[in-house]
Amino acid sequence: MTLLDRVTLVSDFIWGGVWGDTQVLPFPPMVIVLLGAGILFMVRLKFYPILNLPAAFAGLFKKSDEPGEGEISPFAALSTALSGQVGTGNLAGSRPQSLGGPGALF
Repeated sequence: MTLLDRVTLVSDFIWGGVWGDTQVLPFPPMVIVLLGAGILFMVRLKFYPILNLPAAFAGLFKKSDEPGEGEISPFAALSTALSGQVGTGNLAGSRPQSLGGPGALF
């Protein structure tokens, strides 16, 4: 058994609950890890993201009374930040898409 075969066995188990050709778990273990971490962070932050969501949306669409020179709106700042993330993701995703594999879907 080569190193690549061993890595593939572990990867298939983590992402699919499959060891070799046998379905070991009915769900991927990574789902439990991600959901558990999300719940843990939410509890430790005392549900801060959920409780302050209305204030975040209010600040996002709020108009300023007197715009200063060189200031941009909160919506423009969010749009700029998102465009940078999406553009970088498209560039980084082009390589796995050309090669195929599990990274090509995401």
